[in-house]
Amino acid sequence: MNRTSKPLNSNSHRLRWWQIFTGIGIIIAFILLFQPAGVFGQTEPVTILPLGDSITEGDTTYNSYRRALWFMLQDAGYNVDFIGSEVNNSGGPAPDQDFDLDHEGHAGWRADQIVDNGLATWLESYTPDIVLLHIGSNDLTRVNRNNVVVQGTLNDTAEIIAVLRADNPNVTVLLAQLIPSCTNILSDNIVTYNQELPAFAAQQSEPNSPVILVDQFTGFDAQTDTHDCVHPNVPGEQKMAQKWFDTLASLLGSGSTPAPTATNTAVSPTNTPGPTATPTNTAVPPTSTPTNLPPTATNTPLPPTSTPTNTAVPPTPTATATNVPGSCNGKIILFVGRSDPLLAVDQTLADYLTGLGHTVVVRSERDATAADAVGKDLIIVSDSVNSRRIGTKFRDTAVSFMTWESGLYDDMQMTAASFADWGFESGQTAVTITNGTHPLAAGLSGVVTVLNSNGDIFWGHPTAGAIEIATDSSDTHPVLFAYETGADMIDLTAPARRLGFFSGSGESFTTEGWQLFDAGVTWAMGCSQ
Repeated sequence: MNRTSKPLNSNSHRLRWWQIFTGIGIIIAFILLFQPAGVFGQTEPVTILPLGDSITEGDTTYNSYRRALWFMLQDAGYNVDFIGSEVNNSGGPAPDQDFDLDHEGHAGWRADQIVDNGLATWLESYTPDIVLLHIGSNDLTRVNRNNVVVQGTLNDTAEIIAVLRADNPNVTVLLAQLIPSCTNILSDNIVTYNQELPAFAAQQSEPNSPVILVDQFTGFDAQTDTHDCVHPNVPGEQKMAQKWFDTLASLLGSGSTPAPTATNTAVSPTNTPGPTATPTNTAVPPTSTPTNLPPTATNTPLPPTSTPTNTAVPPTPTATATNVPGSCNGKIILFVGRSDPLLAVDQTLADYLTGLGHTVVVRSERDATAADAVGKDLIIVSDSVNSRRIGTKFRDTAVSFMTWESGLYDDMQMTAASFADWGFESGQTAVTITNGTHPLAAGLSGVVTVLNSNGDIFWGHPTAGAIEIATDSSDTHPVLFAYETGADMIDLTAPARRLGFFSGSGESFTTEGWQLFDAGVTWAMGCSQ
């Protein structure tokens, strides 16, 4: 059979070439789609913001973890860009200038200062894809009464995350469990804080903006990995860098070269904890193995179960008892605490005041203003606040004022400003009534147990124009004192009654403690003379 081929026309030629190129494009798309590139693509540099305090910043002797981390990322072939408004370390240039110097480490700063002093402004100049957040060491240097310091630091950290998300709703936050310290109060608070972080990270994490925990605590020895019990030395910097790198690698996927190992990044071996570090490291926070991964349907942490709840039940209000002169109810009280809603320790007092028949208006330390005092019968400020955020807001307000935050006494000009003029004593349960005839003494006299367990008693040394009611148990510092309207304070005439109280630990008050609290509220609002 004579077979002849059918000629191909030009249209059929074009169709077949188009089909070929389309097929190639589909194949390439599938390759790009399914290659193991991690969460972030590597076409453009991934912007990484090192954010924190002096541990992030370093100084003129120590680079901080940033240099070691930079070289780990470069050795692995990752296309990254460190960002931040700072290029110097604390005190001057970094000792080495051979890495990406940009960062946002600020020596001596607390979490609240990161928010208050410029984070939103800094973010106008750059936008991070990933944030390395190691913050809290400066916050945790105070005694953690009723977990107030730890909870306050968590609240401030949540604000940092909120500001970061306002700039980039898809930002990934790597949140560090803090490296240990060998200073007493800080060491204990770091352990407590780190134990709260898994639940906190789970609560803060969002599908498009995960908060991923990085365990910088485990394997870090404060005795041998720091140069001053707080700041990492070179081995400590290497350890921190390795922890950050391990988590970043899980996000960035495969670089152009193999990821570094312990041998090619000069990570120092884990040292045997010294005597001081041993008790710190016994309360080891959860390891980074299950928590360093991005949230998935199978590894997303459960909702937090450790959020403090108000389990303390105040006693039946005693403001109308026969041993408390006068009574009043139906007043409006402005209660200022660390946050709104209040922390559990503050909510105990707010609930008690509500039970007395008062209306309690709550404001957070950040939101409270002098205008909030208008129309109120009393302002109460808890010691859960950061006194720097309250400052002189209510100093000139002609509304009665009551606080047990001794850090506010100088701002309110109730005492002088030196540390010899105000403070607190830990491990106390009693006060000594020195002016038992005054209504503020609630009919009590002598040494009175006011707390059921050891706690902080706040004190201040007022002027001669004050009324002193009680001292600490050793009769050294006034712990309950007041100014009448018009009395002479420190370079100020009292615009309304002012009361310095000894404690806000309502969950620990004895019956006598509550009696004194009732008497203080009653006197401050002018219900007794």
